[in-house]
Amino acid sequence: MTGLLPVDRLYAIGVVVRDLEAATAAYAEMLGIDEWEVREFGPDRVDAATAHGRPVTPTFRTATGTTAPPEGATTALGTPIVPVTFELVQPLRGESPFQEFRFVRGQGISHLTVAVQGPEEFARLRDELAGAGLAIAGSLTLDGTLERHFVDTRAALGGYLVEIRVPLRPGGDELAVTDRWTPARRSAGEGPVEVQGVNHFGVVVDDLMATLPEYDRLLGLGSWKIRNWRTEPGRLENATYQGGPVEHEYFTARTQISDFGFEIIQPTLGPSHYNRDFRDVVGPGVHHIQLHATTDEAAFEGTAKHLDAAGAPVVMGADLFGGGAAFRYHDTGPGLGGWVLETVLMRGEPDREAMAPDYVVDLAAT
Repeated sequence: MTGLLPVDRLYAIGVVVRDLEAATAAYAEMLGIDEWEVREFGPDRVDAATAHGRPVTPTFRTATGTTAPPEGATTALGTPIVPVTFELVQPLRGESPFQEFRFVRGQGISHLTVAVQGPEEFARLRDELAGAGLAIAGSLTLDGTLERHFVDTRAALGGYLVEIRVPLRPGGDELAVTDRWTPARRSAGEGPVEVQGVNHFGVVVDDLMATLPEYDRLLGLGSWKIRNWRTEPGRLENATYQGGPVEHEYFTARTQISDFGFEIIQPTLGPSHYNRDFRDVVGPGVHHIQLHATTDEAAFEGTAKHLDAAGAPVVMGADLFGGGAAFRYHDTGPGLGGWVLETVLMRGEPDREAMAPDYVVDLAAT
């Protein structure tokens, strides 16, 4: 099934931050993104700006940086490593989707840029969206050459917007750069995390089974692998939360789209970072990104040591599949802007039976 919204690939992850300089320094330290293109946008560069259908005059600045994997590098599963682009946005004055996000959430992943369309193609899509009851949370025309449209998928998909870009001429998305930053790294020894591409976005929601049909309707994602994670042998062993042992449970659904995936999460029992530190504080949204996996236990520990020294301690983790794997969540929120970084260790040959989902939901069957 094809969803209502187009998805080409993951062009950028949009993160609203309070302090652009501090955030770019943290991304250099933790993720090794050393080169940033900085752009300042005000009335001289922003035209036809709207928020919820009303004309607005926002001022904001952005920093865009992309990971640079070694040529030919592969993941622990042998697949090519994909560069990941982050667009950090610091809202300054006036109304915009970015400023609204800052007022409501503080910092965090505000939007995913997944499609580029021509003007006529987007005009047709906009009519279809309106017919389906899906609003545009905000639109901007930058430098007279690029339209940016943020579809309001927050209630449907879990707290974030989907962006579609519309160049108005060839090369219209190549916007003038105000400045270029190369932040200095603090640490010696252990290096930044090897970013291998977005394995998945972990999206925390209130009701998983009510959310999946919306992913099918909007993104065409009808098949989901379902698991119920709970603290017990073979599921979550040696589970920790905020530095201590924990018994908890959560309900998840996983799927893949283009060059990234989604893990939809509903916390169901006991304390976890999903509910106590995220949903209970800011509501549904993109909680974490899995960017790294390794088969080397020493490297797994080295990554944890580096992130801890950089101000991103482990806040939740466990052994999985009878010890065949492990995961850790590092709270990068204060530095990287309101999201959690997941790293994974795979030990030896995976136990296919242990890794199998509890069941598969196929929405096409309905």
